[in-house]
Amino acid sequence: MHARRFDHRTLIAVGFDLAAACAAWTIGFVGRWGLSMPPQAQEVLITSLVIVVAIECGCFLRFGLYRGIWRYASMHDMKRIVSAVALSALLVPVALLLWRHGLGVPRMLYLLNPVLLIVFMGGGRILYRWWKEHRQFSRVRGRGKPVLLLGIGDAARRLAQDLERSPRWTVVGLLDEDRRKVGRDVAGVRVLGTWNDLDDVAERTGCRHAILATSGEDAQALRRRAFELCEKAGVTLLVLPGLDHLVDGAPRVADIRHIELDDLLGREPVSFDDTGLTEQLRGRSVLVTGAAGSIGSELCRQIARFGPKRLVVLDKNEFGLYQAMETFARTHPHLDAIPVIADVRDRRRLMEVFERFEPEVVFHAAAYKHVPMLEGINAWEGVRNNALGTRNVAEVATSTGVGKLVYISTDKAVNPTNTMGASKRLGERILQWQHARTKLPVDGQVRQRARVQRQRDP
Repeated sequence: MHARRFDHRTLIAVGFDLAAACAAWTIGFVGRWGLSMPPQAQEVLITSLVIVVAIECGCFLRFGLYRGIWRYASMHDMKRIVSAVALSALLVPVALLLWRHGLGVPRMLYLLNPVLLIVFMGGGRILYRWWKEHRQFSRVRGRGKPVLLLGIGDAARRLAQDLERSPRWTVVGLLDEDRRKVGRDVAGVRVLGTWNDLDDVAERTGCRHAILATSGEDAQALRRRAFELCEKAGVTLLVLPGLDHLVDGAPRVADIRHIELDDLLGREPVSFDDTGLTEQLRGRSVLVTGAAGSIGSELCRQIARFGPKRLVVLDKNEFGLYQAMETFARTHPHLDAIPVIADVRDRRRLMEVFERFEPEVVFHAAAYKHVPMLEGINAWEGVRNNALGTRNVAEVATSTGVGKLVYISTDKAVNPTNTMGASKRLGERILQWQHARTKLPVDGQVRQRARVQRQRDP
């Protein structure tokens, strides 16, 4: 054994095991004769104890019991203990029989001693690990956000144990597909219901987060079903990377993330050649309408990667533009990003912005897109913004000589059944009509004519 392993902790561990060996052998004698042990039995106890402890200590060293760390005691350490004790249980009778025909040791002791020794040594390590973990994590346990785990397999068990030490999350229950397992405990956590009970369990426990901690033959189908149930219950779904290999791997709290679109596809994401985009955007002046929205802001982040000469971010949401500029300051500090507060329904303001910054490429993403909000009393506002606003952008882009206009539409524009889809479909038809009437120029002649016209008729 390497010299550095005999530090004070190792010596303490060796001392504990020697004490356990002495206690187990002595208890066997006390169990046979009681506290009123005859002098002859006491002599046998003392003589045999030296031989037994020496053999058992040698077996402990042979199986490397002191290479492990008690704080992380596990089943692997228990296997080592059982193996070492089993070998000593074979050697002790042989040694005692060869030494004066067993010295009068009771036969029952050959069976009782190994059992007591395993209990003492294994129990000591388990109690020490429990004490260390309780002292370290008792202050953070139960202070995190309540979360439910979907699944009760090996991955869920490991994750529940890991989350128990996390100050961020507190597991309040498990959900499983098998209703027969409801009411059982896994890693000290109760199975509160099935996946279909997510809505009721979330309301009862106050959980607003759930972690998918199971896998199967169709991992994508599991993700989609979990996502639909969480959407219905108003719960945020979190997942772990590599769900297909979760049972074989060791899930960690640091790997927990929000579910993404790629997790629901059922296939690998399609990669594309961005050479054409680089040619169209690098060194160009680009304008994005609706730049503070969810789609527009992501467009801006993607466009910024291609190194445009100027990026004009246009939206009527002042706070959203401020957030976009803060993001660019961190991620693309050298980007010439210009925030513009404007409404696409204001044609005069659009003309002013387009003439001042002379965009060569325009991405039109400004739209109202929440379907229920655009019904009833808000329907006309949806049409004004999505359809008439698109007409203003198209006409201003044409009159100022924009080289390319990209319209961000929606799948709801295909055979629309609501105001939002109908207004986006109308926007598509307006662009088709505008394109047929006059194509967007690329030589800047229209931009020059517009300047002359404005000087004549301001």
